[in-house]
Amino acid sequence: MAPSRNQRIGSEKSDRTIRDRILEAASLEFAELGIRAAKIASICRRADIANGTFYLHYRTKEAVWAELLQRAASELAERLRISHAIKKLDARSRDRIEVSIIVGFAEERSDMFRFMMGERSGQVAVHNVFFDQLNDQRCEAIRQGIADGEFRSNLNPMIAALADIGATTEIIQWWLRNPDKMTREMVIDHLIDLRARMFFPD
Repeated sequence: MAPSRNQRIGSEKSDRTIRDRILEAASLEFAELGIRAAKIASICRRADIANGTFYLHYRTKEAVWAELLQRAASELAERLRISHAIKKLDARSRDRIEVSIIVGFAEERSDMFRFMMGERSGQVAVHNVFFDQLNDQRCEAIRQGIADGEFRSNLNPMIAALADIGATTEIIQWWLRNPDKMTREMVIDHLIDLRARMFFPD
């Protein structure tokens, strides 16, 4: 006899719960040890599941990492999309909101953010999805700023976005390692100042 609709829904919910437990456990494992040193058996212990259950959901720890990265990138992208939808603000006000969102996101997930941006990853390519999504959104915002006459017209949007996101993530990583050196508001103010020097006409 085929499972009923309610049984299928219950099974799907159970699968989602197990996947979420694996993702949460893996996030802690990766943040503490890095992806190379992380062990599937340890992730399973943290998630309180059998090793075999892990393989029902993921083939490798890298597959778990890829999903964590995609979820984080999507969440940050959605927060930034909401800020970009506010049309009544000028470019400087939008920049403050955007930088505040990025800093807040990094602060909420400090270990994971540092790892996403390359610390302890042991491989440069591990942060590409996350970084590329940030960069693409910034590039589009720069194009719009140029079109609206708010940003300097001689900017190359792609190069400017790479420089901006690269500097922003490096500064945030430094601050996350050294939170006693600067307050959150000071970090935001410095990042806004850097953006102003780069983008706005003199």
